[in-house]
Amino acid sequence: MDNIEFFRNDNFLQSCPLLPINILEYFSTSPFYDNSCNNEMLKMQTQYQNGTKFLEDMVGLEYMLNYNDEENILFIIYKINRHSITDFTLLNIYYIIHGTIYVAPTDADIFKSRLSNFYFHLNEALDLYLERRTFNLFTGYEIKNDVQKEEDCAEDEIDRLSIQEFKKILKNK
Repeated sequence: MDNIEFFRNDNFLQSCPLLPINILEYFSTSPFYDNSCNNEMLKMQTQYQNGTKFLEDMVGLEYMLNYNDEENILFIIYKINRHSITDFTLLNIYYIIHGTIYVAPTDADIFKSRLSNFYFHLNEALDLYLERRTFNLFTGYEIKNDVQKEEDCAEDEIDRLSIQEFKKILKNK
C-alpha cells in the first residue's frame, strides 16, 4: 500500500455522483481503506442504515469526512484512532479531487522534499562556484563574475583563432 499514490473507482463514479452521504462508501472501495475499522463493523451491524451517530461512542480506528466543498469536488477524509468521544489521534489524511483519492503527504515527506530541494540548489551553487574559481600562483584563488568570465571566453576564442591561423601559415610553408 505504501507505493500506491492514488486510486479511482470509475465503476462507482458512473453509478452515482460523489456526495457527502456516500463519500465514505466510495473511500471504502480503495486500497487505503482498512476493513477492520469501526466504520466497517458498524456498516455490517446496521445493514447500511445510518449508523454514523454511533461511531463517536466506539473506540478504535475510524474514517471521518472532515471537509467537502460546495461543488462536491474536494473531500478531505481523516483516518483517526478514537480513544473517547472527544479524544482521538490523527493517523493520516486523504483527499479526493474529482473522484481520485490521494494520500496527503506527511510532515516527514514534506521535510524530505524540501531538504532534497535544498541539497539540489546547494549542489548547483557549488558547481557554479567551482566553474568560476581560478587559481593564479601569484594572487591565489579568484572568483570571476559574469563579465570577467565572458572576457575570458572571448580571449580563449581569440587564442584559438590565432592558433588556427598559425597552423595554416605553417602548412603553407
